[in-house]
Amino acid sequence: MSRKGRDSLVLPVTSEVFSAHLADCLPLVQEVLGHRAELVQSLTVLTAHGEGGHFGIHTDASRVRDVSRALSAVYYLHRTPRGFGGGQLRLYETVVEDGRARPGESYRTVEPEHDTIAFFPSGAFHEVVPSTCPSGRFSDHRFTLTTWISGGEPAAVPQARRPDARRPDVWRWLADAAEGTRPLHDAAEDHDGARPVALPPPGPDTRLGPGGMRPPT
Repeated sequence: MSRKGRDSLVLPVTSEVFSAHLADCLPLVQEVLGHRAELVQSLTVLTAHGEGGHFGIHTDASRVRDVSRALSAVYYLHRTPRGFGGGQLRLYETVVEDGRARPGESYRTVEPEHDTIAFFPSGAFHEVVPSTCPSGRFSDHRFTLTTWISGGEPAAVPQARRPDARRPDVWRWLADAAEGTRPLHDAAEDHDGARPVALPPPGPDTRLGPGGMRPPT
């Protein structure tokens, strides 16, 4: 159990089937988000939130080596009808002041609906609001497969190609916002014991077609 701004149960997991599903989603997700980085591996944990379970405002920089190239995903799975309340995911706007980024006042809310998944930049500020579990049974907890999807080693950017500080770039600002929680690069595994898994190539028909429609299957 973690209690540093957080109250939840966490278990590292490895699933080739889940990794394959993620790989099939990513081309469409990256297209919608305007995310251009090559993504090659994922890191996944199973989380359970019971009565009072929560996770305060944070970024996911401690999970990846290069947060400007990474995406986070939260897949919800629980019994229906669900035995918990609350537990929504809040994704905050990023506010830039004096060259630094912080969470803004406005946010979007994602409801924890069974068999749905949410993707967002790993550098984005987000939180899990407190949940309730009236029965107290473990089977009634809020469960997720939380995944951090990243590229390989960060590549050096030539000086001539580095972003102009006078021109805000959303991925650079999100990375800057997360800098304070960046991990050591020589860590063999993350702090919950999860290990990275290589992503397989995506299947066919995983991008948007003309007019923003999915290709027919």
